[in-house]
Amino acid sequence: MAEIKKIYRVFISSCTRLLESERRILSGSILDAGHLPVQMESNFSSSNITYSLETDMKKIEESDCVIVILSYLYGEQIGSKINECSKCPFYTKKAKIPNCLNCHSATKNFCQLSFTQFEYEYAKLIGKPLIVIFNRKCDDISSFKDANNVYSQGGHGNCEEDFYKLRSNNQQFVQTATIKHVNPYTTPEEFIRVCSTAVKTAEQLIFDKEQESDHEYGLIPYLHYYHAKDAKKTAHLRLENLQNHSIETVYDNQKEAIESILIDSSNLYFGENGKIAPIKVLAIRGDSFVKMGHDWCKFILDDEFKDDEHIPIEFILGNDQNETLISGRYSAFKKKNNASNEDYLKFKDRYQDEMRKVHDTILKEGCSLFLHSEARLPFRMVFIGKYLYLSSFANDKKAAETPVMKIKSSSSLYEVCAEYYDWVKKSSFPHPLYAHTREEAK
Repeated sequence: MAEIKKIYRVFISSCTRLLESERRILSGSILDAGHLPVQMESNFSSSNITYSLETDMKKIEESDCVIVILSYLYGEQIGSKINECSKCPFYTKKAKIPNCLNCHSATKNFCQLSFTQFEYEYAKLIGKPLIVIFNRKCDDISSFKDANNVYSQGGHGNCEEDFYKLRSNNQQFVQTATIKHVNPYTTPEEFIRVCSTAVKTAEQLIFDKEQESDHEYGLIPYLHYYHAKDAKKTAHLRLENLQNHSIETVYDNQKEAIESILIDSSNLYFGENGKIAPIKVLAIRGDSFVKMGHDWCKFILDDEFKDDEHIPIEFILGNDQNETLISGRYSAFKKKNNASNEDYLKFKDRYQDEMRKVHDTILKEGCSLFLHSEARLPFRMVFIGKYLYLSSFANDKKAAETPVMKIKSSSSLYEVCAEYYDWVKKSSFPHPLYAHTREEAK
């Protein structure tokens, strides 16, 4: 499944007056990037005026980041619409927030924060990524008058009184907000470029937030959800198949597994298609499969038992030069607290000698031989005919004493084990004498 392209919810915070065009442009930039703009257009005609503030906070909480646009106007103050501020998240904190002091007074209960600054401060309080876009000339009287004339000529009213009345509030807010992740603009053309930059910054900040916490951001398109459901269903069916149909029998040890094969050895080497299937063995050293007198040897190397039927045989065994493997086997078998280096070297020489004898036997029998570099295999695998005989090694048991699972080749577990076998083989290399031996056989 392709990498998920998340849709982020970007809350746009600004005074609406004199910024209608800018809000549309920013909203378009967010949509162009494949994300969702969220805008709080409060309806204060409702009798439940407190609900608007709570809704404002909820929308910010549900958004993934907040982009604030600052320009000439500070914006409408919360106190002009909401007289009771006890539910404000800053009411009991007495935080050092510019314009956020009067409602803590015993004689005054009028919040001087604008809705825009409230949204900025609340987003900062709850840790939302914040990006600020601001007009470099936000305090320039001449620039304001030009913008106000255009606005009033469009039939939207005059903003001159609000500009002068709350000019100092706006100055304090801009000074506080334009510290980090700031995108200044002057001209309309520059504003368009700044919006694109701000959205990219928002994407990066949200990504960084996701990396540093378990909190998930963004919305996942339904198509990805559909594929995830489908993959989950497939995995569930595969697991069900694994539990109900994969393992035919579990033997307590190697001896029981081998005895069961001796009881019914008819068509032992035939696969699902009724044809001879190659024998494949994955192990650490392989002496259990080649030492004369061992029962595995009967099934794998004894041509007489196989009625002289030619069956391809492939071994993947440990590399006798793998120092990590040898030292690990030494620790497992010797278990000496005060073992000397001389003890280890003797063990190493003997162990390597036994491994080379196994390799020689396998090559003389005309089998394929590959050497893996794994230091420890969690499984020993023997693929014969329609079945895999799988042993899971335990630290406190010898290989011959570990349980053996008889697994059908038609099952999902067999498929997984075959994939694991192939993965080990790909990282292995042919025994140096393997190619030479094949030439001699010809």
